[in-house]
Amino acid sequence: MELKVLHVRTDTVDYRLVEIAGRMHYDDVPRFRQAVMPWVRGGHNTVIDCTDLVFICAAGTRIFFDAAEAAAKKPAAGCRAAGFQEHILADVPARHLHAVMDIRPTLGEALGDLGGLPPVDAARAAERAAEEARSASPTRWGCAVRDLMRESRTTQKELAAAAGVHENTIRGIVRHGKHTTTAVLERIAAALDVEVAELMMTPAQRGDWRERQQDELWLS
Repeated sequence: MELKVLHVRTDTVDYRLVEIAGRMHYDDVPRFRQAVMPWVRGGHNTVIDCTDLVFICAAGTRIFFDAAEAAAKKPAAGCRAAGFQEHILADVPARHLHAVMDIRPTLGEALGDLGGLPPVDAARAAERAAEEARSASPTRWGCAVRDLMRESRTTQKELAAAAGVHENTIRGIVRHGKHTTTAVLERIAAALDVEVAELMMTPAQRGDWRERQQDELWLS
């Protein structure tokens, strides 16, 4: 798991931004707890950015509940999360987080009403929002790779290693819709255990194609 902490304090705002990315396993939980809990218990605002989180263990999810409980005991404090992927919120017990914690779709929304953002942080939030908007990649294969990564819960770093390409190559394809070569797409498809043709399909087309493949296997 990758973890970054940014403390923002001005005359108008005072909060901690905790960014978590990749896969949070049990060994990562103590670091996450240390980044969040002392700050929340001290009565300060905390925002947890989960935009690039693809997996979280049950013990990691427990920290969110603990943070929400601690924040509820401090009137001046707030703890919110942003950018959760749908498959994470669909899992037990994460599906119940909405009942106890303020969860926003994007980091920009989570930061926007904390009493005003300093210029440097406003720019940072705008840049992240732009990245999120670009994630709807204009290339068919960029969208497909992004969707297939979410299906398999694979991080960009893991996919790059499995495909034998640089992580920036995967990031460029997924986030910015950069064009690439057929050879690279073949390696990415192999790493995702799909056919290259699936990278050129919409989700609906992939679903129909997979059903036909299953029918052919059943009939053969």
